[in-house]
Amino acid sequence: SCLVVFVMPLPPSVASHVTSASKLVDVLKNDVDLLADPELSFLRSFIESFLSGSVKMPPIPKPEAQKDSSHEDSAADAERLSFNDPEVLAVGDVVDVVEYAMGPDPPPEDVSEADMDKASTAKMEAADLMAAGNYEAAAKTLTKAIQAMPSALTYARRAECFLKMKPKKPNAAIRDCDAALKLNPDSGKSLRLRGTAHRFLGNWEAASKDLAQGQAIDFDDAVQTMQKLVDERWHEIRSRRSAAAAAKRDAELEERRKAAAEAARKAEEAKSSSSMPGMGGFPGGMPGMGGFPGGGMPPGMEGLMNDPELMAAMSNPKVMAAMTSAMSNPASLMQYMSDPEVGPVLTKLMGKMGGGMGGMPGGMGGMPGGGFGGAPPTGGGPAPASGPAADAGASAAPDNSTFCSVEEID
Repeated sequence: SCLVVFVMPLPPSVASHVTSASKLVDVLKNDVDLLADPELSFLRSFIESFLSGSVKMPPIPKPEAQKDSSHEDSAADAERLSFNDPEVLAVGDVVDVVEYAMGPDPPPEDVSEADMDKASTAKMEAADLMAAGNYEAAAKTLTKAIQAMPSALTYARRAECFLKMKPKKPNAAIRDCDAALKLNPDSGKSLRLRGTAHRFLGNWEAASKDLAQGQAIDFDDAVQTMQKLVDERWHEIRSRRSAAAAAKRDAELEERRKAAAEAARKAEEAKSSSSMPGMGGFPGGMPGMGGFPGGGMPPGMEGLMNDPELMAAMSNPKVMAAMTSAMSNPASLMQYMSDPEVGPVLTKLMGKMGGGMGGMPGGMGGMPGGGFGGAPPTGGGPAPASGPAADAGASAAPDNSTFCSVEEID
């Protein structure tokens, strides 16, 4: 991504005076006493109004990150500006390729004496301009020398001018250093200048590499302090990158671990669900309750699936064996009623079904809650008498016909 600052363009009438105003400020920086001159009273009053607070400085627009498809570019911008270095340019400069033209590429093999004289004269003139601090004029003069007879040294000198003029032109300096190194790959000066340009752009990795190579070829004490600064920042950035990469790996591993745990949990749930007999243990399975006479669900069975305790008990093999046995021989439930595991389940099941399991034959009226009534008792005995006398007789002596054995039912 790139950093974009949204500002209103200066009106043409103001923009035409910017250069003159900039030069005036440079002069006043060196000699602030000039503000006492009556001709600069307007400027002094303007400055005093700021100091008194009567005129407030407008807020400087903050750079806004413009989204880009490349995450790496965004990370590079963050690293470039992470040290809040005032000498790192927020916005790259635009090189005027017409004003600062490049020489012929490849350079001519044969150079005329006229071109040699022209280049020599331009370089001497540029040296005087650089000594006077007029780097813009020096760069233009060196352009004449480059066009007449390009050389690695001439490109390097113009790159030096780009880095010393105001505002700096590090991109133009890098372009000239690239051209110089193409002509002379062992130019230590060109490597150092290119490293310096990268430093102003906040390209710490490239700056560290170029400065190290340039110092190895041709050591310069004046560059040592900057090289140390660049190396420290590049080391810090490498540490940040390593930490970020480690954090990313840890996050990815954690995501994979959670995904694996979730998959294992779902698999275990599916396995438990498929292995639980549930109501499927009945002959014919739950659909249609085919094991019951009539092939349908008996009254009271609708609530069975909603009772978690009952459904949990159905997973007990002993309970399921009793229920399966009851499908073919209902009277066999009698032997399970005293069982501490099966008896309570059967009692609860009968309660859910309204006092009995009426779909089963055999009556079994001796069961609690009416037993398994719903079908008339089998056997050839006479029907019981009715009326008060019969009721009294029933209370005097139990009717043993209801306590029939399995053999009698069979």
